[in-house]
Amino acid sequence: MRAGETADDAEDLVDSWDTQWFGSTEAASRRRLKLDMGSSCRPKKGEHPLGEDAHFVSEERNAFGIADGVGGWSRNGVDAGEFARQLMSSCKVELERTGGGRATGPVLRAVLKKALAKTTARGTSTACVAAVDGRLLRAINVGDSGFIVLRGDTVAYRSPLHQHSFNIPYQIGGVDKATPIERAVELATELAPGDVVVAGSDGLLDNLFEQDIVEIVARKRAEGLGGTAEEMARALAAAAEDAYMTGQESPFGEASRAARISWSGSKPDDVTVVVAKVCTSRLQSSLLLFSKGGHRH
Repeated sequence: MRAGETADDAEDLVDSWDTQWFGSTEAASRRRLKLDMGSSCRPKKGEHPLGEDAHFVSEERNAFGIADGVGGWSRNGVDAGEFARQLMSSCKVELERTGGGRATGPVLRAVLKKALAKTTARGTSTACVAAVDGRLLRAINVGDSGFIVLRGDTVAYRSPLHQHSFNIPYQIGGVDKATPIERAVELATELAPGDVVVAGSDGLLDNLFEQDIVEIVARKRAEGLGGTAEEMARALAAAAEDAYMTGQESPFGEASRAARISWSGSKPDDVTVVVAKVCTSRLQSSLLLFSKGGHRH
């Protein structure tokens, strides 16, 4: 919620959007926004075969999360990927325990806080947990994992970086303390049916420019029935991996030079991508009926 906004004000705002888009809140109740999600992970080669990224998707709560364990812990013999995996697993459990209630900023902050308290592994990580709340996608974010909302061939929203300085993101820890959970930032952006949300660890966002992401999603949309979220996620993860394997110019390279650090090409890193295609419950029902009436090969 914004400063000075009450829970009732936020609910009224959601209802007004429902009326504007669907004619009435009664009609909207039958056509709530839903996320059709897919994911892909590509760990970089190294001492930790599973990599240091982690994620979850929850169809039940129209939610997803991404965490990127801080690789510097390897110098102390710690696999921060284990911390990230525990954190994301606990986030999913805690979020689904909230039932069908609204996913407001404070609710997501409480989910992350409870999940962090239950994470026993050593290490620290970034974390981004997002969920649909009426017409909004709300998120709680710590660090440089994040998401982009695509509307057609344009970027409608991009979550801001949350870092101390270049390449030093805020990070949370359980056994190993880091950024206090109170420093996590609450984000919100309006969604529309047809939008595509692309979320990723910095292995995606540091290695692909926004235009690269737009073009890859557009290309997959043009295939078959519009490309599944899983297909989009795999294509994006493969492109990010290819970018650092071949030394392509990248957002990380540009940011390095802006910070007066000598660097060219991309950044070798684990790559995790979650893609969420925004549709409505009625649309999903229609697709379900269509699939039941078809033949499987």
